[in-house]
Amino acid sequence: MLSFMMLVTSGAWTPTLLQRAGINGAQSSVAIALFAFGSVVGTPLAGFLVSRFAARRVLPIALVASAVTLAAVGHASQSITLVIACLGLAGFFLGVSSSGLIALAPLLYSTAIRSSGVGWAMGLGRLGSFVGPLAIGLLVNRGWQVGDSFAAIGTPALCAALFTSLIGINRQERAFRIPSEKNYQQQPRNTL
Repeated sequence: MLSFMMLVTSGAWTPTLLQRAGINGAQSSVAIALFAFGSVVGTPLAGFLVSRFAARRVLPIALVASAVTLAAVGHASQSITLVIACLGLAGFFLGVSSSGLIALAPLLYSTAIRSSGVGWAMGLGRLGSFVGPLAIGLLVNRGWQVGDSFAAIGTPALCAALFTSLIGINRQERAFRIPSEKNYQQQPRNTL
């Protein structure tokens, strides 16, 4: 779940990156608070949006929007108002995408392996929340500019948007598939 990586990395590095852009700590705190508030609003809304419009439509839009708004933060650093607005929107779109991806994950696995599949997906998301801040730290250490660093934080969302747009799940067909008797042909018995 790349959205976990982006949420944690944004929370960990935004204050430092904003400070490098010349934004003071008090203004940075407001921006981070609005990022968290946007996520709080987007998270419960994801269920409604996904059930109303389908995950295949909602998730790519939310993921691309989170990438765009995160990239915009670095390039809007001359205006604290724009930074706060972009971070609030980024939090909202990441909240929608992270909750939507969690809701989608069980539909990707058969019943026999569903808990293992979702567990692995969640575990890999947690791994991303560990690796993401380290990767941005390496980039900052190598002299990346603030705008490029925020763009790097948002880039994984573009990959996730591509993959979620390719998912074609018909939940009703999958959940209620009842094999017909015609599909079961009598197999010859091996008599030894």
